[in-house]
Amino acid sequence: MDKVNHVTDVVNEVHKLMDASLTAYKNYLANGKTYKYAKQLRKVNTATIELLADKKNTLSAELFSAANLLLEHLHIWRNKWDELENNNKPKLQDEFVFQNNHTFPKKAAALFEEEYQKLKGLVH
Repeated sequence: MDKVNHVTDVVNEVHKLMDASLTAYKNYLANGKTYKYAKQLRKVNTATIELLADKKNTLSAELFSAANLLLEHLHIWRNKWDELENNNKPKLQDEFVFQNNHTFPKKAAALFEEEYQKLKGLVH
């Protein structure tokens, strides 16, 4: 596979995972912030971590930097998630909330979305 198609595949997959993450987050908020829905969000975020860690070296310098910002946030988020799970041993219906002062890097996510739109011919 050539580099252009590979990058297109990576950007498309990041787009799908970020959409899935947003859906999972909305479900988490709409359903009482329970462990059951937090687990779904963790699954998607872990898939994003794995994809970006594995494929970021194939991206442009700008997307590489964006991937690193997303990875930093997702690693911090997952570590806090794991710590809360290990400390509380929650049941599916238990509230599952933790503080995280490291906010989601919206600009980094926007760069991936912009690249996705360009690849789809929706933006020039």
